[in-house]
Amino acid sequence: MSTPHKIIRSKYHIIALLSLIFIALSDGRAERDHYVVAADGSGEFASVQEAIDACPRNRTARFVIFIKPGTYKEKIRIPADKTMLKLVGESYQSVILSYHDHARITSDYASTRVYADDFYAENITFQNTIDSRRGGSQAAALRVDGDRAIFYRCRMTGYQDTYYVGGNRRSYNKECIIEGTTDFIYGDGISLFEDCTIRLRKDSHITAHSQRLVDGKPVNKFGYVFKNCDIKLYPGESVSNASLGRPWREGARVAYLDCHLAEQIRPEGWSVWNQNSNHETAFFAEYRNTGPGSNPSERLPWTHQLTDAEAAAYTRENIFRADSTTAVSLEGDWFLEIEPTPSIPSVSHPR
Repeated sequence: MSTPHKIIRSKYHIIALLSLIFIALSDGRAERDHYVVAADGSGEFASVQEAIDACPRNRTARFVIFIKPGTYKEKIRIPADKTMLKLVGESYQSVILSYHDHARITSDYASTRVYADDFYAENITFQNTIDSRRGGSQAAALRVDGDRAIFYRCRMTGYQDTYYVGGNRRSYNKECIIEGTTDFIYGDGISLFEDCTIRLRKDSHITAHSQRLVDGKPVNKFGYVFKNCDIKLYPGESVSNASLGRPWREGARVAYLDCHLAEQIRPEGWSVWNQNSNHETAFFAEYRNTGPGSNPSERLPWTHQLTDAEAAAYTRENIFRADSTTAVSLEGDWFLEIEPTPSIPSVSHPR
């Protein structure tokens, strides 16, 4: 080929390459590791779901969605292929993800539902506004179906069935506020709650855990574990006879260790489920709890007070080991870390 033809072809290649670079730079979303959502239009998206939909799929490194203050009234779904996604708000008081479905309308009633693995949320309120005492029914604010989810300084607020953690998958809750009326932490998941505040809105039950049995034995070593949590009254509500939990189905496992129990917890501590026999395969336990609601001598006879040796097994590492369950095949032991809090970046191309 002659030299002029080579020069012309080279020019076309250079022009094409420059065009691609220009498109990437002008887009403002290419090769990104974060988006910014703002209800007032000062971000790249005004909708949280739109930002989630635009995120890359099957990530192996964090992709962060920063959410500016506002109440975002939308039903949030995080698909299974949106792995390693992180939602960060300025504070849980100012960033609220809210919706209003309930079980009498649809079976998929959670305001926010997480299917993806390795999800992380910080400084977010997850809300469902349906009060089953005034119409409606079960109304989850948050449902987690993915594995290895972390919630740090978040608030899960609702009424009946506020927070579902299920599928025998693992989740970690640190310094969160969780509040509701009946069975407001429920499901068949493996979840650790550390340094959380649990707020009671009704004379009912905090947890409703369940598992299936294999050869008459539960499939999980641990279920819901509360450590160093504060169980207290929701401001303005009248509560005097709440329970720590009841067994939704067979094999339920719930433990409270080193928690402060307010006077609203009933002396017997726990409850059966509608007079059936689920409690016969449940393991409900306490260890070194304090406060007026802590009454070991008055607890139901089928519940447990852990010994020092038994309580020593309730470590983060043990709870999140892959072999802590035989119900599903978990992908390795989970050694989680609380990540540094990033600041919300400036937006060069607001919506």
